[in-house]
Amino acid sequence: MALPSSAMYTALCVLPTCLGFWKSEYGVSYAYGVSLALVASHALFIGEPLTSTVAVAHATLLLCYGVRLCLFLLYRELTIPYFREFKEKIEERAKARGSRLSRTPFVLGCSFLYAGLAAPMILTASADPSPITCYLLGVAFVGWALAAVGDAQKTIFKARLGEGTLVTNGLFAFLRHPNYTGEMLMWTANLLAGALNVARPSALALLPSRASLLTLALLGWAGITFVLMQAGRNLQARQEARYTGVVEYEEWKAASWGGITLPPKKTVDQAPADSPKGPADEQATSS
Repeated sequence: MALPSSAMYTALCVLPTCLGFWKSEYGVSYAYGVSLALVASHALFIGEPLTSTVAVAHATLLLCYGVRLCLFLLYRELTIPYFREFKEKIEERAKARGSRLSRTPFVLGCSFLYAGLAAPMILTASADPSPITCYLLGVAFVGWALAAVGDAQKTIFKARLGEGTLVTNGLFAFLRHPNYTGEMLMWTANLLAGALNVARPSALALLPSRASLLTLALLGWAGITFVLMQAGRNLQARQEARYTGVVEYEEWKAASWGGITLPPKKTVDQAPADSPKGPADEQATSS
């Protein structure tokens, strides 16, 4: 199998995240996409070919995710002044908290998260695929497409109508945050595809040797799920603060699903409604 060694796997996740030493925001944006794209590219293009079409599909999913994310972030940074300004504000706050070396725990924590998100791909390639693995990867691709289309739709509408536009049509007519919902669907299916592939009866002999990877995958899923739930909660709170009482917003809220989020906080962060707060927000902020 063309899978990275432990040392290479660590390097592919840690080195891109070192961008966070340069610009703090890059540690949760470009590093997110680059790490996953590099791990997937190593599996697809370096060494012996992967042994199954399903393993290739899983690696392709992560490659598509990473490349699409980086292109989206680059486009947004080059064309939307708000996000360039916001990036610099994040960097100013990071500098005020201490030296660049003080970001080491942040960088390593992000690296660990990205390693956990890529781990199910290695689990999928560890055993002959089962039908449920194929189905789950299909679900993961649906989640990826949902998030990508949501980002594209929101970006187009905001470019035409302004950053303060409340997007309520298309995917947003049904899902208030299709980017977060799509990502949660993708990462959950990603985890299950890998975990169930080595936890089924015919592959149980592999389970002891894959226990550390399975644990890493579970932690990665838990981490990104928390980030997405927190991002959805924070965004909805800011929307409530900004749009409560507006007829269009109230009708949209009643007719759409807000996704799975953390419980509301008692106090509301009064940041702008599109302010990124973490990896998920960085790639896809919703109005």
